[in-house]
Amino acid sequence: MASLAVVLTAALTVGVAPQLAHATTKTLSVAPGSSTGAKATNTTRTSSIAQATFYAPAESPAYFGIQLRNDGVRSGYRAKASVNDGSVSVSISRVADSSETALASVSTGLTVKAGAKVYVKAAAVGSNPVRIYVKAWTTSTKISGWQLGYTDYSSERIVRSGKAYLWAYLGSDAGSATAVKYTSVKVKSYSVAKAKKTKVGASYSSQTPSNSASETPQPTPTPTPTPTTGSTGFPTAATTGVVAGSSLTRHDGDITVTTDGTVLQDLDIHGFVTVKAKNVVIRNCIVRGGKQKGYQVGLITDYGYDNLLIEDVDVVAEYPSVYFDGIKGWDYTARRVHVVGNVDSVKIQGDNVTVEDSLLENTVYYSSDPAQGGSPTHNDNIQILTGKNIKITGNTIRGATNFAILGGAEQGEVTLTASDNYLDGGWCTVKLQVKNGNSETARVTNNTFGPNRSVSSCPFTAYPAVSLTQSGNRFEDGSAVIPLIKVS
Repeated sequence: MASLAVVLTAALTVGVAPQLAHATTKTLSVAPGSSTGAKATNTTRTSSIAQATFYAPAESPAYFGIQLRNDGVRSGYRAKASVNDGSVSVSISRVADSSETALASVSTGLTVKAGAKVYVKAAAVGSNPVRIYVKAWTTSTKISGWQLGYTDYSSERIVRSGKAYLWAYLGSDAGSATAVKYTSVKVKSYSVAKAKKTKVGASYSSQTPSNSASETPQPTPTPTPTPTTGSTGFPTAATTGVVAGSSLTRHDGDITVTTDGTVLQDLDIHGFVTVKAKNVVIRNCIVRGGKQKGYQVGLITDYGYDNLLIEDVDVVAEYPSVYFDGIKGWDYTARRVHVVGNVDSVKIQGDNVTVEDSLLENTVYYSSDPAQGGSPTHNDNIQILTGKNIKITGNTIRGATNFAILGGAEQGEVTLTASDNYLDGGWCTVKLQVKNGNSETARVTNNTFGPNRSVSSCPFTAYPAVSLTQSGNRFEDGSAVIPLIKVS
């Protein structure tokens, strides 16, 4: 997979000349499935900003970052980066008495190799609300502003002063114990005023705006799921997207295809791709889109032109926007694609869609979405508004705030097969519904469900009116997933 250098929307770099806590290289030794921490400074602060340089370990998934407002490593706000098969994400969580509550997460679009430097900066300011921020970048990538922010109004927010700690965790499916090296730890006081002057790429909040017209609950945004043992053997960033070692030619500007049989191959496309012809192929490309146009678009869009093939393609927005979906339309096959971010990863609006052997992850939540009347975004990895002959097979699908798969049947009949996927995250992870008098027939078999979702008891829910065949769906520990046959 080619390295993706995403241009984020943040525009102002936080300038600090912090106090030096450690100048020499140290290590956090972690075994698979365990975490550890180390004090960064003896100074106790309520509002602080901290930065550290970590070295990406060879084992993954690995997580490392900075914990603020601590009473030791048992409690505090944890702002961290994760490296999984080279892909870098950032996230924020609240830790109380060693119990971690994930709050928000977003992919950076960056990739690193083992041993590469990953710089992590974090801040926690204020008391009502508490504002927490995080960013991660590499030696070759300059990132201005914060990549992710979370505003905590909840009664569980941490308002006390505390020390800064370094923290690391190694996923339980890592091959062996490892040492997460770090150096150049800097911590100093920070303020709400300074924080508010810095732009944030993706913002989340524990306050849920009222949305009585929406049937789907809009909770505190669900965090990006942590890849777990169940993802082993399923598609990763290393097995999807542009083939490693490829040489791509940069193309600046939108592409509208109007000639049947056109092949777009080995391109780095800084623009949108709109297909208006039959039998088009998009192969071994990065499609980044452009700046928002003021209306909903897909980075790749095909409104029903037959037999579009999207193969070995990375779909990631260069200028993330509430107006963007990843792939949008119908009559296409997406094979070994890697879709990162956007409001929906894939939006299906008609017949004959296949998504296979792909990685769809980390949708981006916005507190106000014009498509939802100003209410928050309804982020799905796959949303099916209507369509017959929909096949979703052999994918890794994770990191949506709404649903990994939403079989909505809002605009017409749906017939769906979803099999042999790794599914994780969301409010519930899979929801099948019927609306507006439409019907839905679904076959859901042999999927592995991860542990991450807002409603722990709801990995899979379906309306009673859905004609459902299901079997072989299991959690990572092998226990059966039993669908809730009710309106969720």
